[in-house]
Amino acid sequence: AIAAGFAVAVKSAVTFEKRMSAVRAVSGASGEEMKQLTDLALKLGAETKYNAEEAGAAIEELVKAGVKIPDVMNGAAKATVNLAAAGEIDLPQAAMIASNAMNQFGLEGSKMPRIADLIAGAANASAIDVKDFGYSLSQAGAVANLTGMSFDDLSVAIAEMGNAGIKGSDAGTSIKTFLSNLIPDTDKARKMFVELGLVSVDTGENLKKLAAQGIKPVSNS
Repeated sequence: AIAAGFAVAVKSAVTFEKRMSAVRAVSGASGEEMKQLTDLALKLGAETKYNAEEAGAAIEELVKAGVKIPDVMNGAAKATVNLAAAGEIDLPQAAMIASNAMNQFGLEGSKMPRIADLIAGAANASAIDVKDFGYSLSQAGAVANLTGMSFDDLSVAIAEMGNAGIKGSDAGTSIKTFLSNLIPDTDKARKMFVELGLVSVDTGENLKKLAAQGIKPVSNS
């Protein structure tokens, strides 16, 4: 029994070392930074229901998404753990959902705790779960940002769609279609948008970006 336990411990240590080597490869972290990240992964593994290797995988996902090492250390990793626990999902998946939101809305890595709170809050306040939110976000996030919608507002919209029985990618597609239909592509529509105060310099630029991506309204009415 002692030998078996020792073998498991050795295997876990080897797996953890491989994971942290992967973190070093994608982050380009210095020796001191790697020590800090390793200590953080071990700390999260000791203080949460997730093990150190899982914590390392989450850190790797965050770094790959563009979260800076200081931001990982100062709240992003812990926020990912909290989101994973709230949504009962694994750490890398939680990191991917939160980092997708960060990148789609051009947010800083330091905002990760706020992002995680909004995602968990939307899930807790509605009939969706964190996975559903991730599916909705993947469909609607980019268009929502380009049309000037904030991540806060999109989170509320996803939660409200969930309460209406529309969840996951279906909710995201519905929101994306709705926002796309707000893009004026006729002279009459553009004139009305200006008269109603729906187009500013910023939103006008966003509409151009959407048009360049081939995103057009379903109807010209």
